[in-house]
Amino acid sequence: MKSSSISFDFIICPVLLILQTLGVLTIYFGDIGFDYPGKYGLDFGHLLLILAMEVAIIIVLIGISIAIKKWWPVLLSLFIVLLFLIPIILYPIFS
Repeated sequence: MKSSSISFDFIICPVLLILQTLGVLTIYFGDIGFDYPGKYGLDFGHLLLILAMEVAIIIVLIGISIAIKKWWPVLLSLFIVLLFLIPIILYPIFS
């Protein structure tokens, strides 16, 4: 039981968190077009795919957290998402 907990803690969770961070950075800084692709070639379909990946990662991290009885993966995952949502939410208020 201890070896599976170590693999979840030290291998799978950091990889999922890195993938989630890359997805959030792509949404935040990538030029995603709606009707036509942006300058990086990303369009609305890619945005939906990245958002589905983000939701899947959060669901997997919740499952891992339940399995290992530690909540740091989910809390860190939600912190990553909220960290990049705060400027998007606050920008219209202060502009």
